[in-house]
Amino acid sequence: VLRKAETRRPLRVEPTLERARGQLRVLDRTVFSRLVELARPPAIVYLTAGHGERTDRTGPQGAGGAFTRLRSNLQDNNYTVRDLDIAEGLGERVPEDAALVISVAPRTPFLPNEADSIRRYLAGGGRLLAFLEPETPPRSSSLGITLAALLKEYGVVYDPTPLANDRIYARRTFTKADRGLLVTIGYQAHPSVSSLRAAPGQSPLLLLGSGALSVGTVPPTLQVSETIRAMNGTWADRNGNFEFDAPAEHRIEPALGLAVSPRPTPGQPRGAKPAGPTMLVFADADLAGDLLMQNRSNVTVVDNAMNWLVQRETPLGPPASEEDVRIQHATSDDWLWFYLPVLGVPALLLGFGMLRVGRGRRRARRGDA
Repeated sequence: VLRKAETRRPLRVEPTLERARGQLRVLDRTVFSRLVELARPPAIVYLTAGHGERTDRTGPQGAGGAFTRLRSNLQDNNYTVRDLDIAEGLGERVPEDAALVISVAPRTPFLPNEADSIRRYLAGGGRLLAFLEPETPPRSSSLGITLAALLKEYGVVYDPTPLANDRIYARRTFTKADRGLLVTIGYQAHPSVSSLRAAPGQSPLLLLGSGALSVGTVPPTLQVSETIRAMNGTWADRNGNFEFDAPAEHRIEPALGLAVSPRPTPGQPRGAKPAGPTMLVFADADLAGDLLMQNRSNVTVVDNAMNWLVQRETPLGPPASEEDVRIQHATSDDWLWFYLPVLGVPALLLGFGMLRVGRGRRRARRGDA
């Protein structure tokens, strides 16, 4: 098996240290990806394109930056990544070899025939991973349907008002704007976040400018459940000032992730999967962007979401980072902080000792007198 994998994609390391130094920095991750190839069959993932998606390499990247880490994570997990737009056949149907379709914050609506293709794909048991985004409101059009409107047909309601929290948030700019950088450990009882739920205090998830999700009118054949909730003290910041303005604004704990799955039917054989769509929807696209995918929990949430959707077992995951970190030495401006503990503390102890000795000698002289 190893020889077969090596023939398909050989792993070579240069014989000299100088030439192999760059390879050795990421050797653990490379070996992990090769092991995944052996343990998992390959699968094809399609990213919707042509609607201003954040994953569109020629489209707008937004405030959160690019999405190269998402693509590389997919490839590391033995997924072949392909774009899916009107030119690639989305107007007719979703390809039959699609194990998963991912749509990341499209700015323009899907055309009617594109939306119909997605509906047919989901009705036939398709799987969708959707990321919504409040920072780039979808442009209205009478000729198409937005991703949020399409998801509403399956019981997922999205409020694009950005959320904020002045009690629990991450520091980035050290201004009030940081209150939009949400931190949450509100993992619910769902298989896609079970590993993070086991140790929530060690696995905080980061979201940048997230909207809010809620359960709407769910078709009778489907069930919708929460996967992630915001922390206590969160509110919808409608005026964008990052200040909690009561009574106009209210503190809430909205859902940040929702799962849609077929509802089991009575008399269904045990272990059989009901027919219908399977979806995971997140209220923030930046959750999977390069900026926040540096956080280990964000990587885990995305990986576990894909594994749950395509029914793969969740692995331990690749190493977070094995690259050498440069040691930062003190600069000339920090000489005071360097010499203070080296010379200042001993000098202080020496002075204190001399003071004690001097007092002892004066007392001895008084006693002799």
